[in-house]
Amino acid sequence: MLSVRQKYLVGKPLILFIAQQDRQIFSCLINNSQEIEDCVIEIKPRVDTPFPASIRASPVYDSQENLVGWRWLLRDISEAKQAQEQVAKRTVELAKANQQLLSEITEHKRAKSQLLHLAFHDVLTGLPNRALFMNRLEDAVNYSKRHSEYLFAVLFLDLNSSVSLGCDSCGCGMWALTLITANIREFSRVPNLKVENWLEPR
Repeated sequence: MLSVRQKYLVGKPLILFIAQQDRQIFSCLINNSQEIEDCVIEIKPRVDTPFPASIRASPVYDSQENLVGWRWLLRDISEAKQAQEQVAKRTVELAKANQQLLSEITEHKRAKSQLLHLAFHDVLTGLPNRALFMNRLEDAVNYSKRHSEYLFAVLFLDLNSSVSLGCDSCGCGMWALTLITANIREFSRVPNLKVENWLEPR
């Protein structure tokens, strides 16, 4: 592990094999003369590449309770640390993938909502169209069949002729239809059944 024969390790201070940036921390732990549990430091062998290690050390005392040395145990945690880094990297990748998926789901819902709105509303005025009117009318009829006390009515306004509004040339008929509908929308649902007639050439 340290690229040194065992017989040469006896009596050697461990700090000789600790990377320079970790020596001060290790020295502080040793100076406290307390047992060290799983301290992660970087070990620098004489020849090989430095590697992370977990160290356990306990002080050794003589019969007079004088500190005479340390008994230490090193464990190479390179693979464990690489695994942790891989897990952390994978976690970040999954978080990005989840964020991307969430964005796609949000965009899908928005597009679906927009398509549904376009299917049941006029593009220019935003008014309900014939399809929505028939859908709501069918709902009302079916509901009235199940509940005899439920009453409803359909109000029909013939605003098909833009000439009568004096707006055929400027296209204000669409604006007039929108304004009229907005004023009575509070009391009823008014579909724009023939809004396309405003656009037909005379």
